[in-house]
Amino acid sequence: MRIESFSVGEDAIYVANYRGVSVLDFQGGDIGKFDLPEEERFHESYGAVVAAKRILALPVYGKNYGRLYLLWRGIIPIFNLTYSGEGAISPKVSIAYGKIYVVFYTHNRILLYKLHDIEKPVIVSVEAASEIYEGEELVVKATIYDNRSGIYRALLAYSVDGGKWNYADMELERRYIIEPVCGYGLSEEPYVGKIPAQRAGSRIIWRIIAIDNVGNYIISQEHTCQVVEKRDVNPPTTKALYEDIWHNEDFTIALEAEDDLSGVAETYYRINNGVLKRVSVDGHPLITMEGANNTLEYWSVDKAGNEETHKFITGIKLDKSKPIANAGQDLKANVGDVVVLDASASTDNIGIVSYEWDFGDGEKGTGVKVTHTYEKAGTYTVTLTVKDKAGNVGIHSITVTVAEAVTEVFPTSLVIAIVILVVIIVIIAILVLRRRHS
Repeated sequence: MRIESFSVGEDAIYVANYRGVSVLDFQGGDIGKFDLPEEERFHESYGAVVAAKRILALPVYGKNYGRLYLLWRGIIPIFNLTYSGEGAISPKVSIAYGKIYVVFYTHNRILLYKLHDIEKPVIVSVEAASEIYEGEELVVKATIYDNRSGIYRALLAYSVDGGKWNYADMELERRYIIEPVCGYGLSEEPYVGKIPAQRAGSRIIWRIIAIDNVGNYIISQEHTCQVVEKRDVNPPTTKALYEDIWHNEDFTIALEAEDDLSGVAETYYRINNGVLKRVSVDGHPLITMEGANNTLEYWSVDKAGNEETHKFITGIKLDKSKPIANAGQDLKANVGDVVVLDASASTDNIGIVSYEWDFGDGEKGTGVKVTHTYEKAGTYTVTLTVKDKAGNVGIHSITVTVAEAVTEVFPTSLVIAIVILVVIIVIIAILVLRRRHS
């Protein structure tokens, strides 16, 4: 690419040749380009390109006319000025102090044009607190625009207790996916700036300076903000680490308190409406009383004297008593008999929730009443395990003696019939003998 001219802008390098402009970043990467119409040419000997911030002035010529393009970022045309005449060449251009000077040439005439923006930016509104707490930043918001060249920069100037002035850039509160042609600030845009936190008693004086893209600026009136000591008016908050379940041994309920300013001075509590206790002295609440209706009242106080609304936990459950398991009496049975086991005589103060049986032969069962059949003779230990709601366990064992089944030689009914027949015969014989003697 043949280079006729180049100029350096605010954030790009503009390289011109006879057919247009190529725009490069400071690392040499391509940003974009502007191509001239076929009938127009650029020639540096007639007029060089000139950059001012993000605007590029490109002088060109055509047949019997000269033209000046103003290109946003060297790519997008935002304005052009043309003068026609016999022998017209590219105009010469200069930019200074917010003004653009253009000189057009023909065979018999030289014309000077002055393009300028003399309008200051407009600060539509400002917003900031007149009083802040120590440790807080002062946030300043403003709506600003410049309808000629757009906003180049918005500054937040501030002084603390009459000291030196400090300057901080204000940022746009919103940005668009595609930057507007000619940049931001041609229409009303919200800006925000922040002044660092100051100590209590400080007095901040601040004002806004808005500068457009040709150097016009406006300074807002002064505003003041007083920094005051932050007063703690909010009570602390306390959280109890408690699960609403049955416990089977003494347990602690941890109380965690937080305060966002002065800090927690103390956490207090009462168990079952009893003696007032303090965590720092007595430790966290320890639940030792059995029952399903224990209560805990707790609250905290911060160092500024703010007291939290008292909180309550009811229905705190503790059961340290084991259930009493009762599997019944020892039993005897034969192989193949159905053995009935009954745990209904088992008791517990809060209620049994599970019954587990171990029949002693490798088999197990569950339930209040169960049945089991033993396949081999022997002596078996049957173990009943019961659990209550708190997980307490009770165990009871009985012995089941199992004998081999007896095999009958004669059917029982036949034996009974024979016995009855023998009795009848004996009775008849006795009666006959008595008659003979008589």
